[in-house]
Amino acid sequence: MKNKGNRIIISGIITLVLFGFLIYPIFESINYKHKVVFGDFNRYSWLLNDSVKLDTTWSKDPRISISGVIRESDTYYTYNLANGVDLHVLEFTGLDKIKLKDIIFDYAGDFSRFKKRRIVIFNEDIKGWPVISIKNKLPFDNVLKVFLDVNSEWKNIKDTLNCKAFFGSLNKMSLANENSEQLVLFDFAQVPKALITFYKTNFSFYIIIITSDRYLDENCINLLKLK
Repeated sequence: MKNKGNRIIISGIITLVLFGFLIYPIFESINYKHKVVFGDFNRYSWLLNDSVKLDTTWSKDPRISISGVIRESDTYYTYNLANGVDLHVLEFTGLDKIKLKDIIFDYAGDFSRFKKRRIVIFNEDIKGWPVISIKNKLPFDNVLKVFLDVNSEWKNIKDTLNCKAFFGSLNKMSLANENSEQLVLFDFAQVPKALITFYKTNFSFYIIIITSDRYLDENCINLLKLK
């Protein structure tokens, strides 16, 4: 009976280990998986000035220049614009009630604290784009801390009730919640210059990034139609 009891305990431990390290992560990755979409121009076209044109180098259909991934907690869209400019739009539903004045900026971010488990990674193989790592779960709870590396060189070029826009260069940036848990990590190592905008509407919160494989200056903010 004693041996049988030990076997039951050992079997239970093995089952828990298998569930924790194999079964649950697979279930979680399926449950929190993004849905891929293509060509939905209108979703974020309202952020662009009417004069902005999409890149039609590869296809006469401009919708080919747009792609996105969607899930309940976040959406990531990219627009390939004319003249080698790329627009990245991230929308976070867990920050819909935040006020821009409440965002905390920390210029001594410790990015080793970002746990690279249960994440999805975008743009690993796209030259000139930020590599973006996003957690499966995003418990922001309408609190946002922005961690930046100590060598960040950017300046604020727009500061309104709804918009904070910065232009410059930085190595890494992460978004964290009230407990300083880093939920999204941006790696800008291969991005010379970028415009990074924190934007708020009555219904949602956005991070808008503009990059380019050519020369880019702070005038790129004129591509956007922001309040």
